[in-house]
Amino acid sequence: MSSAVTSSMPITETILANIGISKSGWRRRFLASLDEECRLAGKSTRRRIKQQDPSIWKCCVAPAQPNQGMINVPCLRSWLESLNLGEYFQAFVEAGYDDMDHNLVLMNTRWPITEEILMKEMSIQKPGHRHRVLSRLKEDSTGMETMKRPSGWVSSRGRKD
Repeated sequence: MSSAVTSSMPITETILANIGISKSGWRRRFLASLDEECRLAGKSTRRRIKQQDPSIWKCCVAPAQPNQGMINVPCLRSWLESLNLGEYFQAFVEAGYDDMDHNLVLMNTRWPITEEILMKEMSIQKPGHRHRVLSRLKEDSTGMETMKRPSGWVSSRGRKD
């Protein structure tokens, strides 16, 4: 499946919309996840180490959790309210950008939230409001690089993913 992103006929936002994924945020999350899978698959095949006993590395490798040491990400509603833009909460949800963790990760992918998305899909007409949202997203997204979550992860929405 992940090879479909890099094939000669890649999966696009248009294709995802045509098959019924109506929310832009969901399409972008899906594409970012596929892109990440391709990237990780490429790294593992290029750096494959030939060894007889895989347990040889147990002493040297500790499993790491994504975003380890990161400050808890606020829920979307709180984040928007911190910008005095709480009135846009429903617009974010309706456009599929309802998970703050994913919104921050998207900013470091090929599918970031853009001014055009804020204007056309969320109807944020005031340039100052768009600027405030994008500036804070860029600032808060530093170090957020993975769509993957450890098993049992509780999202900023309080749901187990």
